[in-house]
Amino acid sequence: MDISSLKDNPYQQFSSLRFAEKTCALAIYPKHWNISDVAIWLGTLKFLRSLGLIINYQCDHRTYNPKALARRIQKGPIFITGGGNFGDVYHNEIRLRQQIMKDFPDRQIIQCSQSIWFKEEANISRIQTFIGK
Repeated sequence: MDISSLKDNPYQQFSSLRFAEKTCALAIYPKHWNISDVAIWLGTLKFLRSLGLIINYQCDHRTYNPKALARRIQKGPIFITGGGNFGDVYHNEIRLRQQIMKDFPDRQIIQCSQSIWFKEEANISRIQTFIGK
């Protein structure tokens, strides 16, 4: 999928994805003060369900358990909630995102829409290297 096409209709583009498994995980639950992130989480749940997906595992950085995720989501995709926690500002979230990628290198991992914020420019290349871009 060409990322430039996402600006036209992200919902249409996203819903065109096909998944071999109907069960999925949704990670990085926003258990903090920002109510807007909770609204994004709830919207994501509703959207994933509208695609016919069954969310069998949810977590935040405190409750993440890779064995439980693997058991509940055999081969399905792992979604990471959208919002504004991608970068080097929110350490718990970036560590969890990276841990999920380490724990499930062969799994389809889908990062939902995010704003990106880095305080330190050097950290941009570190995350690019980690992700493989």
